[in-house]
Amino acid sequence: MGDQRERALQVCEAQPSAELCYPFGEGTAVFKLGGKIFAWISLDSTPGAMNLKIEPELMGLLTQHPAIQPGRYTDHRNWITVTLDSTVPDQMLAELIEDSHAVVFSGLPRRVRATLDAPDQISSGA
Repeated sequence: MGDQRERALQVCEAQPSAELCYPFGEGTAVFKLGGKIFAWISLDSTPGAMNLKIEPELMGLLTQHPAIQPGRYTDHRNWITVTLDSTVPDQMLAELIEDSHAVVFSGLPRRVRATLDAPDQISSGA
């Protein structure tokens, strides 16, 4: 498994209240927050890819990077696919993962958010 994929898995696992599961089989690690997916990572392809939820207004900016495309197998307005070939700097990838987690957190019902650990950049009372 590639180094960047390993680092992406670690960042996803470190997100507050993140849950790892394999609903699509052992070849895809899926990370959920409050029952909603915020990331999934292919485990059996090379170089590997991951899908992340984003704010729709960021799509045009993010997809200027050659390793970032509108999400495969998802709503192209709200998801991106990042190729894990190390052309996206690790710091940027970590920020994209954190942002995806925050987007999903902010979209959860208040009662669900109240039971979870909040991301640093979002108030759990929002």
